[in-house]
Amino acid sequence: MLIARAYTVLDSMVVEITCLHHTDPAASHLVIREERRGFGSGHADVLTALRDVADLAAAIGEAERQRLGLGTLCATE
Repeated sequence: MLIARAYTVLDSMVVEITCLHHTDPAASHLVIREERRGFGSGHADVLTALRDVADLAAAIGEAERQRLGLGTLCATE
């Protein structure tokens, strides 16, 4: 399960995506974490930050799959 969250620390917004493994909690891990300064904290700003980080995580994952020759996440069969 992927959990996305955004929270503030002092004057920064932190956006994280974490992968939780219920069957093996020790295998849970942080997928990506980004800290933004000078960013708004309204609902639209938070959703934009979550979208940006999710898009970046997907692009990194896609590049890694391509590097390993595993094909694309978006491939249709």
